[in-house]
Amino acid sequence: MPDDVGTIADPQRFMDTLVDRALGIFANEPIDIYVNSTYIPDQLNAQYDALWTPARMKKIVDGLAAQGIAMEINNRRRIPSAAFIRLAKEAGVKFACGTNNAGADDLGRNEYCAEVIRQHDLRAEHFWTPPADGAKAVQRRPLPPLTGRTRLRRARPDDRPAAAAADGGLDIAGAGELRTLRRFTHEAMATVFEVLAAHADARYAEQAAHAAFDLADRLERELSRFLPNSDVGRINRLAAGEATQVSPSTMDAS
Repeated sequence: MPDDVGTIADPQRFMDTLVDRALGIFANEPIDIYVNSTYIPDQLNAQYDALWTPARMKKIVDGLAAQGIAMEINNRRRIPSAAFIRLAKEAGVKFACGTNNAGADDLGRNEYCAEVIRQHDLRAEHFWTPPADGAKAVQRRPLPPLTGRTRLRRARPDDRPAAAAADGGLDIAGAGELRTLRRFTHEAMATVFEVLAAHADARYAEQAAHAAFDLADRLERELSRFLPNSDVGRINRLAAGEATQVSPSTMDAS
């Protein structure tokens, strides 16, 4: 995704931000397995070992261990590194073998995981198993309801735009008056979408959030390879020489 990431001018600052955000997710989201673990954008991948310093690795591993989150051994990217695996094993972090799930060829025969198992003497007790009912992450730390949640805070003149507040709310810089930040969540594409809407009118904020969620639902219906009636699903079933009508969004994505 080079176009989405853009040029990373300061790799060190990027890594510090990446680690801080990961720790925030570990602490606040219902997660069982840290997938695509330790991935960094392709433009930085040649510096993987240098950028994942011992201090940064320790923060990630300690965060996983504290929350009981497993670490995926990713076959496609061949990550985490041996140093990461060794540190995680010593900390008691559990492992899982997997991949990005972008295609059947990504998993292959799980060769990298097999290498890691042999190299680090991983045994059955080192691997994650699904928790019992009632102990799953989403049950221990459930997602917020689909209705908006409001936080109120007065902006300060020296705040940066949408700067994170100490209490977990957001400050809207330059407001000068009390603003309302409303949070909406929606499940689609096997994940959870979140919209933060800053507007005094609760109904307007909700309409804006639902417009975004409707778009996500439409794109899933058109582009999902898991839905047989989606544009992509129909394309995949076409025989040579056959044609089907697709939406403009599918054409744009092709």
